[in-house]
Amino acid sequence: MSRTHYLFGHKTEADEISLENATHYFAQDYLDALAVRFMQTPLDDILYVLEQTGRLMVAPDKPYYKKCMDELPQILNYAPKMIEKGLSFLPMLLSRQTMLDRLSHLINPHALDYPVYSGNGELKRVVPMGIVCHIAAGNTFLGAIDSLLYGIITKNINIVKMSANDSFFPIIFMEALQEADTRQILFPYITMTYWKSSNENLIGIVRNIADVILLFGGEEAVKTFKKDISPKCEVLAFGPKTSFGIVCAEASKEELILAAEGFATDIVFWEQRACTACQNIFIEKSENIDYFLQVLFAELEKSGIAYPQEPVNSDAAVEIRKQREIALWNQFREQGQVFEGTTSHHTIIVTHSNLISDSPLERTVIVNIVDDWHDILEGSIPSLKYYMSTVAIASKNKQEIINALIPLGVMRFCSPGLMSSSAAASYSHDGKYIVESLIKYINFEDLNDKYIGLDFMNKQEKEAIILSRINTVLHKAVQTPFYKNKYQGLTMPLQNFKAFEQIDPLTKDEMVSISAHHSDQAFTGKDRDCYIFSAGGTTGLKKYVLYGTEEFSKSKQLFGKGFRALGIGSKNIVANVFPCGAFYTAFLAINKGLEETGCKILSLTGNISHKDMLEYIEICKPDTIFGLPSLMIPLAQYAEQNGYQIQLDNIIYAAEHMTNDAKNYIKSIFKAKRISSFGYAAVETGPIGYQCECCHDNEFHVEEEWIYLEADDNDEALVTCLHKTLQPIIRYKVGDRIEFINEVCTCGRLSPKFRLLGRSGEKIRISGYQEIYFEDIEKTVQSVVPDGFVIQLRLDANGLYTALSLHIETIHYRDNVLRENLYQRLLEKIPVLHLTKEKNMISSFEVFLVEPNAIQRVERSGKVRKIIDNRI
Repeated sequence: MSRTHYLFGHKTEADEISLENATHYFAQDYLDALAVRFMQTPLDDILYVLEQTGRLMVAPDKPYYKKCMDELPQILNYAPKMIEKGLSFLPMLLSRQTMLDRLSHLINPHALDYPVYSGNGELKRVVPMGIVCHIAAGNTFLGAIDSLLYGIITKNINIVKMSANDSFFPIIFMEALQEADTRQILFPYITMTYWKSSNENLIGIVRNIADVILLFGGEEAVKTFKKDISPKCEVLAFGPKTSFGIVCAEASKEELILAAEGFATDIVFWEQRACTACQNIFIEKSENIDYFLQVLFAELEKSGIAYPQEPVNSDAAVEIRKQREIALWNQFREQGQVFEGTTSHHTIIVTHSNLISDSPLERTVIVNIVDDWHDILEGSIPSLKYYMSTVAIASKNKQEIINALIPLGVMRFCSPGLMSSSAAASYSHDGKYIVESLIKYINFEDLNDKYIGLDFMNKQEKEAIILSRINTVLHKAVQTPFYKNKYQGLTMPLQNFKAFEQIDPLTKDEMVSISAHHSDQAFTGKDRDCYIFSAGGTTGLKKYVLYGTEEFSKSKQLFGKGFRALGIGSKNIVANVFPCGAFYTAFLAINKGLEETGCKILSLTGNISHKDMLEYIEICKPDTIFGLPSLMIPLAQYAEQNGYQIQLDNIIYAAEHMTNDAKNYIKSIFKAKRISSFGYAAVETGPIGYQCECCHDNEFHVEEEWIYLEADDNDEALVTCLHKTLQPIIRYKVGDRIEFINEVCTCGRLSPKFRLLGRSGEKIRISGYQEIYFEDIEKTVQSVVPDGFVIQLRLDANGLYTALSLHIETIHYRDNVLRENLYQRLLEKIPVLHLTKEKNMISSFEVFLVEPNAIQRVERSGKVRKIIDNRI
């Protein structure tokens, strides 16, 4: 018999792999070289190829699905409907989400790519074991691929020995994988082959070169591979198992119907060949036993129509006939019952026993009647501890039953109907997390985020990782109506950053259109288990954004990483005086971020009076304050006016610019040693940059674990979120101008640095919640000045305050009456301009009409900058 083999990208035809090929392709040096290369492949690229493979396997315009439906029923003796059902699982099985669920106990699966920040200054890094050999069982056709997936997502080099029963489906999978893997990301690192169980030469090679043997099979296979194993090799064996159900007497008829429906599924699927299939059911004596048996039989009859059974082979047929005849004799003696199927070969054999009985399979279930479920603890189950797999429970006493069976080896419990299918990919298998056996953890001991991590990797090392993250975000985004329409014709995955730069930025108007309070057109999932935050906006043009709870938690953790970079640690006492409420993110994010530093946290908020705040500060004696400049300046003024004597080491601000005069004033009042910004962020995107102790004013490191930052031709910042995907944000103009600093920071971090140049967008935050929107100014000007289309707002530092001046080009530049009318109209339309300077932090507001072309243009584009922020 000739089989197809794929040996690390090379196709051969033979009954079994030749010794010559095995010696060549399984040579240690050859395998080690493959392992080094594959370990450098970004996880996101791996997951993308797997997901594409799942789609190809069931695509109607591809040959793979039809080949499986044509061949597998005969090869495996499964009903076509059952094959069809199994194939329908493939897109989900190979999906990115399922793979991430399998890696979920790593917390951050990108630990497979680089040392990821895992909280409290610690980093996590895992690496593959190396070479994994999978010994596939033939009881379910998905088994070989399911095992292989564990090896792929942990970046191991994988050798799969196919089952003698099925070398067809694994090869079809490899063909689909080869088509999906256009960049040769996975295909060259997998061997799909076969050798006979009697081939001691091949088995000996595998024992010596494998780091892990992952084995699903019978008892003899387990013994074979555990014998004479190499000291470096670990055998993870999942041998033969048995599973059963328990039904207690208190179950109502409605509950018995649900149980019978579920058990019928567990009996029918995969013809009971899976270890988790239901072969025995123990039911307590009650008046409803006959009712349960009738319903179970009726459900099996329905399943016989829904999933017609193929003719069983002669050996199985003989064994089933034998069991039926014995059951009929017991029924004649009134010691049992038997129900023989009419729509398929299913059989229910009823006995009075507390023993596990061997089933001939092929939809044969033994229903054991017991006085009390505790009776089974005295039967054969204690002696079958090694062979226990799954128990399905139909009882209100679930906890008691579980507690009793765990010591007897049962490692999986569920409701009827879920025995042969897992409720979640994140769950263990036979009591073990398989992923844990395929990876090694790297310990960094005293080395923390000040020395290692993505921030310390050079550009070449992390470019592939970041590009893969961008492609993942794009792939998820185009599943939404908004981005699908926006990115029509986009070819993915992108091959380089140049291609990404060609994508149109996300504009303010588009952000308004997909605001989370009125649109779900940019949601990649349901708006559940999430936060909604306000990103501001003018009346009628509000912007609200969605964060998944896990996304927001990660953003807060990275804020804390930035606080640590500033030098905040366990010796500090920190007062958080940011405002809270009103859909505002800062207070929540800062409080959680401070937890990362180990400091003592004083959650004061900025919502209390200056007097109360200063009294709390006197009582609790913080050495550091986090707050808005527009709240801390009046706080300092109040402290000065009322004679408070407070000394702080650090004053840390964000969300607004602070003038040099304001910094010096606050430092002098609070006798502070240092005043600095904790970072650069936006509500729409989360953290963008953070400051280390070596950063100058308005200099930041890019937070590369969270975002990818660009500057366009006008120096406007474009931010793409790499982790926030519930409502993707891609190339968003956040409204600031930046320039990158082409010097390595003296702190040792290699993450890009940039300098904030000032506002460029539609919103200027002057004081706390007080914001001015350029659109309001623009509309007002155009309603008063007929040709006032060229407008520029300038912000200048004036001591503690900001001076605003509005410049409008018009042919009526000498018309003072027009200027005065416009000034008054602006005061009417923009309420913040009415406030005193102590509240709005604006020292003056002036309007200037200037002749056409008087405003300086940008040399590169000839455009006029709408906002010039000279405070920075």
